[in-house]
Amino acid sequence: MVANRLRNTRNTIGTGLAGTCFVVLLLSFVGEARAFTASDYRWGVSAGYGGTGISSTQPLSNGAIGTVQRSDGPVVASVFVETLLSDYFGLAFEHSRGVNFVPFSAGVSFTGFVSRWYFLEPAPAMSAAPSGSTILIKRFVPFYGIAVGLAQADIQRDVNDGAPTVSGSGMFFGMRLGADYPTKLGQGIRPELVVSTTQYSSMFATAKTAYPAPLIQEFSLQCAWYFNF
Repeated sequence: MVANRLRNTRNTIGTGLAGTCFVVLLLSFVGEARAFTASDYRWGVSAGYGGTGISSTQPLSNGAIGTVQRSDGPVVASVFVETLLSDYFGLAFEHSRGVNFVPFSAGVSFTGFVSRWYFLEPAPAMSAAPSGSTILIKRFVPFYGIAVGLAQADIQRDVNDGAPTVSGSGMFFGMRLGADYPTKLGQGIRPELVVSTTQYSSMFATAKTAYPAPLIQEFSLQCAWYFNF
């Protein structure tokens, strides 16, 4: 009963996140229309402290059914490309992985789209204005973001728990909270809190029973460096 309540709660949270994702992404595209050029896109790299992991209920080597957990950390790294859709909204395509050093493993990944809303003031400029009179103000510009995409996990460990391999995949939703700080025009740093979790993963079934879908999660505090193409 408790497990069912937790599963229902997780689905309810997932529904709320899905609705939030839809609304924010819709608002992103309602921003001011403009023509994009190469200078309107930037890419970046990010790294920080945290981890990614998977929890899976599956058959073990001794024939029993058990819940197995694996994680990669304490480093999470990501790469991304992004653009501004308007003065207050940005859209990025990101790929992130947790990294475990001993033994080395980077088997959990999150790949998807992230929409960021700069809710207090316009986002830092990505390129000079056509008139050449762009003003760069060096201060933190906070944002809130939502993410949606595909999470995948495949971790192999030599652990005596009857599960040498733990794998799974599912659609994830996540949130971002951070701020951009421009160091110069088109470049800057971005401290950011990242939280993601899978929802609506399919059930996998055997001839006798069905097991809860694997839960794949990410939690990290990262700092990114971004710059124009």
